[in-house]
Amino acid sequence: YCKGSGTKTVNITGELGGTYTSRTGLSLDPLTGSINTDLSVPGTYTVTYSFSSGICANSTSTTVIINELPTANIAYNGPFTTTGTAAVILIGQSGGNYSSTSGLVINPNTGTIDLEQSKLGTYIITYNFSNGSCSGTTTTTVIITEKPIEKSVDLSVLKTVNNPAPLVGSDVVFSIVAINMGPSNATGVVVNDVLPAGYT
Repeated sequence: YCKGSGTKTVNITGELGGTYTSRTGLSLDPLTGSINTDLSVPGTYTVTYSFSSGICANSTSTTVIINELPTANIAYNGPFTTTGTAAVILIGQSGGNYSSTSGLVINPNTGTIDLEQSKLGTYIITYNFSNGSCSGTTTTTVIITEKPIEKSVDLSVLKTVNNPAPLVGSDVVFSIVAINMGPSNATGVVVNDVLPAGYT
């Protein structure tokens, strides 16, 4: 039996009304022979059933094994966007398999998530594992969000003059235009320009 698997009842044929005994560690009802696996300590036990017909007494025995439950925990260092892959962090029993709902592309053997092929959303990942005798299950949540748009600007400055060869004392107009080819908006841009020599 696996520890934590509830109460197990005895299968008996023959003389009824006897008593059941075993060593310390096994939670055994002496009258019914029922075993409480939740309260029992993992190990191998000999259970003896002693009975009598009123004149003659006898006993019989059997072996009961309480197996330890395997444990495991899984996690992912998220949240994630639709870029690259995500490896699982596993503590405990290895060798299990991973599964989730439709939309998440996950390797059932390694638990690695293909983020680029997965859809946006919140997913519960289930890890089923076993130590050969007993099995267990654990879950974790993974969130995949939209990949953020990288902000960038492409700035240039154009300077023109209305009269490249002015007479002394005449007015000259310099025009300066800052141009952003994007794709993002440019904010906080300041353009400083110094007048050429001879201009005031």
